[in-house]
Amino acid sequence: MKEELDRIVKRQKLDDHEESPKQTSVIDIVSDGNSRSKPCPPHPGFLHGMCIRCGFLKPSDEEGDKHSVALRYIHAGLEVSCQEAERIKRTELQKISARRKLYLVLDLDHTLLNSARFMEVTSDEYTYLQAVYLSKEITSDQCKETGLHSLQNLQMWTKLRPFVHEFLKEASKLFELHLYTMGERVYAQTIAHILDPSGRLFGSRVISQGESTCRTTKDLDVLLGAESAVAILDDTEAVWPRHRDNLILIERYHFFGSSCKHFGIVNASLLEAEKDESAEEGTLATTLKLLQQLHTAFFDRCYQDAEGQNQHYTGEQDVRMILRTLRSRVLADCRVVFSRVFPTRLSFPEAHPLWQLAERLGATCCSSVDASVTHVVAVDKGTDKARWARENKRHLVHPRWLEAAFHIWKRPCEEDYPVDDVCVAIFSKTEEKPRPDVHQSLSTDY
Repeated sequence: MKEELDRIVKRQKLDDHEESPKQTSVIDIVSDGNSRSKPCPPHPGFLHGMCIRCGFLKPSDEEGDKHSVALRYIHAGLEVSCQEAERIKRTELQKISARRKLYLVLDLDHTLLNSARFMEVTSDEYTYLQAVYLSKEITSDQCKETGLHSLQNLQMWTKLRPFVHEFLKEASKLFELHLYTMGERVYAQTIAHILDPSGRLFGSRVISQGESTCRTTKDLDVLLGAESAVAILDDTEAVWPRHRDNLILIERYHFFGSSCKHFGIVNASLLEAEKDESAEEGTLATTLKLLQQLHTAFFDRCYQDAEGQNQHYTGEQDVRMILRTLRSRVLADCRVVFSRVFPTRLSFPEAHPLWQLAERLGATCCSSVDASVTHVVAVDKGTDKARWARENKRHLVHPRWLEAAFHIWKRPCEEDYPVDDVCVAIFSKTEEKPRPDVHQSLSTDY
């Protein structure tokens, strides 16, 4: 049984080519901390209901036991006790930090790519796809260049977000990468192969809905990594109810028109507008810079030995605290007043999501204008506060300015978010194809 589990889960630690050829499996980790001479119970884990250490058969009434964690993405029949999972996480944290790496959990849909069923693509969209993306016989290299893939087995189109391959390559130097999607297993594996044909980036670290502990939300309980060293990249905050402090919320990638319709967005998708995000200045390029900042800040807090050679984890660093600090610097020099943004009868404006968002970004929120105010956030340019802003040469911006700052982790250009014009989400700069410009609106989770 040990040999079977060892063979199956060995892939779980497959990393990039820089890693040592000797890999560590879950069964090795369990064995290291649980000598064969050590008695059971407690049982460290089970494979198909049989204890990894002593061979004891787990009683059938203990299926779904709250005291164990199922690791189905490693093997369908594998589960370990919560106590053992925590021990493994501590052990793995020491190992991964010694390699100066952290954990990065990546969502798929609307984060790294956008997919649509064949039947959802309109005739006009297909005509444009044929003209721009499918004008030549597609080779694997051409697919990588255009980012468009036809998944015949799933009857779907998938468009990779610009810069995704460069993003994954650079991120893998700093993080151990995991994919986590609420999609089905066959879809997750198909996309993982497109993103990582060699298996060097993700190995077997691909978690689909069937391997999650809940079908409607995501959780880090299935990840054998300490939460203090995990960053999450996802477009939906609501699916991470227990780990929002680990989350880097990313602007959704809406390439296909059906994607916009699904989220109730009336503006044109990128495909309908015949444009795409810029690889050099788009969302993933911006996010990579943030991840590099996070990594540097985390390991700058480590200490070195006398020769200054080896990094050691002190236990004090925490990704969540670093992300909170980085976010609080975005608008640290701004004093904000809101004008006709909240309902007039709102007793506690401090409880409004936009007020709280501004404070999370480091801004100071005020109820009235004075000489210290730098920004008036409004939806009507005719209010007293809006007029005050113009007369006193203060910034007058639409609420989407705050939302943009939240997504790009820096202060957006105020001129791009005027109150007197329809505000558009232009902060994922686009490369236009040869048709009139159509801007894509920002979809938020508030």
